[in-house]
Amino acid sequence: MKRITALMLMLVFIFSFSVFAEEEVTISYASWADPEIEEEMVNRFMEEYPHINVEIDDSIDWPWNESLGAAASAGNLPDVFYVFEIPVSVQNEWVNDISPYYDADPETDRMYEDMVDTAVYDGGRYAVPSFQFPLGVYINKTLFEEYNIEIPSYDWTLDDMYNLAIRLTNPADDIFGIQGTNFHEHWPAVNNHDLGWNAYDGEKFRFTSSEWIDAYNTGREMRTLGVDADALTDEEREEIFGDAGANPFVEGNVAMNVDYSWFLPTVPEMEEEGAGEIAFYPYPGGEDGQSTYVVTDYIGMSSVTEHPEEAYKLMKFMTFGETGMMNRMDIYEERGMDLADWPVANHEEVWARIEADFDVEGISAVADTLDNTFVDVFKWLPGVDAFHGYAHEEEVWDRLDEGSINAADLAPEMEQRSYEIFQEARQLLQDALQ
Repeated sequence: MKRITALMLMLVFIFSFSVFAEEEVTISYASWADPEIEEEMVNRFMEEYPHINVEIDDSIDWPWNESLGAAASAGNLPDVFYVFEIPVSVQNEWVNDISPYYDADPETDRMYEDMVDTAVYDGGRYAVPSFQFPLGVYINKTLFEEYNIEIPSYDWTLDDMYNLAIRLTNPADDIFGIQGTNFHEHWPAVNNHDLGWNAYDGEKFRFTSSEWIDAYNTGREMRTLGVDADALTDEEREEIFGDAGANPFVEGNVAMNVDYSWFLPTVPEMEEEGAGEIAFYPYPGGEDGQSTYVVTDYIGMSSVTEHPEEAYKLMKFMTFGETGMMNRMDIYEERGMDLADWPVANHEEVWARIEADFDVEGISAVADTLDNTFVDVFKWLPGVDAFHGYAHEEEVWDRLDEGSINAADLAPEMEQRSYEIFQEARQLLQDALQ
């Protein structure tokens, strides 16, 4: 009799759980990504989870933080939303700690390691990366061929890029060797893998390091010598291209363009208009080998959501989940889109499909570098916005670029201020989490 009673209770529990699990719920979602793609992804999510209805909240718009703040004040935060600055969202209690769901999810093991903990504070995880945009170098193969210069291999070096930029510059023909020489942002980490963007070491920007100073001076040298097309003034662009807002690389006048994957959709149009044959190369290696800088977007869960499990399912589908990724690839392929926003998780079947379906020379070589990256700090590092404010107020970059002060002379002040700003910001965040 006891066994029958126990069995009946178990059946009642299972039935009750299944009814609860399939209870229809409605959650809201806000994103700054392509609205048509997001709508299609949401529709596919609802097909995958018929009991979850997702409403897209288009009231959240730019300026993003202010819009989220207004929604929070009105009690209308979306259940799931893109996060522009994670520390701001944490301090204002807009986002939830998703650790219980993330830590129990075996698929999170596929996340790229270097970006996994960029949204973790005091042991809590307050967002997950949605996409990564790797920095690489777009090579105009046609210009290389016209100047009879051998195209580099994928395992090229910083010295290779520097020397090629000098050789390919031809002022008489308005040809520039490179576009984008903010080397101080990337070269320190490529030469020393203990550093990150702008020589950030986990506590401060190490502006006094030889890696940062040498990188800054090399970039400034190229801009001063006219090797970098980005140094052109509006008047010079007007004279050369007939358009003050022209992009010299798009016009076919630059051999190498340092840019992100989000530039990929521009390549087919460039090639069709005769700018040259373009390949996307991995960022060149330094003393510590190759390391790729990536910019990431993030997505979070509302701190006041009444449906955290369903919200997490949506977060996962829209970001690192294999099922969601495959659906996104379907949409891109159907629309004939290039892969501008790249996966944040290393699912073998997803990458096999990308390499088979997306006809971009070099994409596999860039993908092979994603196990060794350094991540843009703006959206997750407490205090980085305040540091940019200091640099703007003190005209740091203007003074350096115009040469009124040397990088080595200003670096100690910049390093000390970055440390002070970050310490203060970390303390504010810590206080908010108590």
